[in-house]
Amino acid sequence: MVNWLNKNRIQDRLFDVTWIILIIVSMLRLSAWILYDTSLKFETTLLTIEYGLCGLCIVIIILNFICRKYPWKVVICYAIMAIAVFLPAYFADNKYMVVLWLVFGAAYGQNSRRLITISFFITAIMSVLLVAFSLIGIAPNPEWHRYRAGLTLIRYGLGFHYTSTGPTVFFGIILQYIYLRKEKLRFFEPLILEAINLFLYWKTDARMPFYLGTVVLVFFLIESLFKNHWRFTAKLKGLLVVAPALIGLISVAGYIFYDGSKPFWQKLNILLTERLALGDAAVQTYGINLYGHDIAWNGSGVVPTDAAYNFVDCSYMRLLLSYGALFLAVVLAIYVIANIKAVKIGDHWLCLLMICAALYGVTEPYLVDFAATPLIITAVAYCEREALTYRKRWLADIFKPSSSLQ
Repeated sequence: MVNWLNKNRIQDRLFDVTWIILIIVSMLRLSAWILYDTSLKFETTLLTIEYGLCGLCIVIIILNFICRKYPWKVVICYAIMAIAVFLPAYFADNKYMVVLWLVFGAAYGQNSRRLITISFFITAIMSVLLVAFSLIGIAPNPEWHRYRAGLTLIRYGLGFHYTSTGPTVFFGIILQYIYLRKEKLRFFEPLILEAINLFLYWKTDARMPFYLGTVVLVFFLIESLFKNHWRFTAKLKGLLVVAPALIGLISVAGYIFYDGSKPFWQKLNILLTERLALGDAAVQTYGINLYGHDIAWNGSGVVPTDAAYNFVDCSYMRLLLSYGALFLAVVLAIYVIANIKAVKIGDHWLCLLMICAALYGVTEPYLVDFAATPLIITAVAYCEREALTYRKRWLADIFKPSSSLQ
């Protein structure tokens, strides 16, 4: 039985199905259709599919145990993560992260390049379809207004549930594309991506994904021009590994120690478009504990509501308030583990990309969203040192059953 499972890698095929459906569902959750789902049929359907995905993950985990796939240190880490997930599920009725926990357990040892290739194609194709459908009237294209310099700017959702959501998903697409291409990146490729970035900025006026996306494209394009990659990182390995955790802790500290009466904090708050003041208000209202709070976040959609605006954009503060300090610590550990693995195999591309995702989490609440940041799966997936040149059948190769794990 065990030999048969190892030979045919049925877990790989089951997880491929799980991963494909998960990315599709995650994208649909970010679409504008969910805003106008007054009957809740759309939401209920997505929730039912997620329950089915949980069942598939449990089957995969059982098969992995039969194959003795999990080392003891992985089992211990997974148990710690379980505590961080089930505390908010029990005390604060926040059960979505249980899906995250099961997916991470089932994804252990899967080929990271195969998974990112799958997520890249799905998010790219669905983004194009959502934008196209919204422009021709098949999908909703909600509008917002921003007043600047005496002018009224119309901001479009382009098929997504908020004006910055589409550009955020595209920022994740940029990170995935760079991860798949690395030193094979050619000059015209970032230009094409930047043209799309400009189009999204023109339609949505979403500044952070545009600015950071442009910086990332320029930075990695310049690095791809050198033969001796990442020379400047040789002595910074330790700092690069812990950088996501440092970013998260500094971000949280900024909200906790925010003082609106001081000129420095006032200027920083303006720079971050009032995000600090909103985060500080949320801390004062809900408080911080180990297991989080059941909070209804209001302010990201177009559906009218009588509830007060309380939206917190920072991923780190959202996780801290909704899921508690223990779960935030686990998420920071996931990013650090991904960077440890990347540095061990000399993949500084992945290491820097994870830092970019962590930086983006300071201003947007998608740090653990598989549609926006699927690179987090590399923390548990099997990463290996890659050849510097393409094989002719490179795409077919990554969809082969996984080789023996380290």
